[in-house]
Amino acid sequence: MRPSSTALLGLMLLATVAGALDNPSLKPRHQLPRDQFLDLCDPAGVFVDHLRVKFRETSRVRLRDGAPVCLEGEDLSPVKAFLARHPELRLARRWTLSEEEVDAYVARGEELSGWDLADLNNWYSLEIHGDNHDPKGLLMELLALEQVEIGHYHPRPAEASCGPDLAPPTPDYTSMQGYRNPAPEGGASSTPGPSIPAMARAFPATTSRTWSIPGAWAMRTSTAPSRSTTRTPRWATTVWP
Repeated sequence: MRPSSTALLGLMLLATVAGALDNPSLKPRHQLPRDQFLDLCDPAGVFVDHLRVKFRETSRVRLRDGAPVCLEGEDLSPVKAFLARHPELRLARRWTLSEEEVDAYVARGEELSGWDLADLNNWYSLEIHGDNHDPKGLLMELLALEQVEIGHYHPRPAEASCGPDLAPPTPDYTSMQGYRNPAPEGGASSTPGPSIPAMARAFPATTSRTWSIPGAWAMRTSTAPSRSTTRTPRWATTVWP
């Protein structure tokens, strides 16, 4: 993964109002500056083996036989020249759903929300099969293309942490943790953090850490597969390595 500058704000404004012009009843969507993620190129904080790229909203770029084409007839030769200069790059669709399914979801979202939504079929991954010696340079080269709306590297997951309390001191909300009450009294007979040693004894193959926070909790298990999902309550946040 590699490469914005601030020179093409006019293109940004064009893409922002394009959908609203197609359907004036929709509220225009917010759009980020092209260089929003230009400083996020440090391999310590992002994965530099692939880039996320979104083509300009009006272009309707699609992959056909492995090559990008524009359904609106726009010239994509600059994009193809960029890919030819970097044979280590491979353009891949961002979604596993078909183009028709993605279009249907976007249309349904616009119908329900009243907002102009981005063409999700314009999102792609640029897989980098080789060394990325200049992540920022590659991203800048990509964002210099007129057909590109925005691009960025995928951030690495950050370890959950609790820093020092800030003034004024946070009150003690323990009495409001009703889930710790006995089940007949409206609680779930839940026990907080001290149960962790017992968990470690019961599951010696794992290393678990749990933070009990009013309204939400997060758990991290070292043996959990990366990028997997488990059956957790919808109010729970699970962070994998």
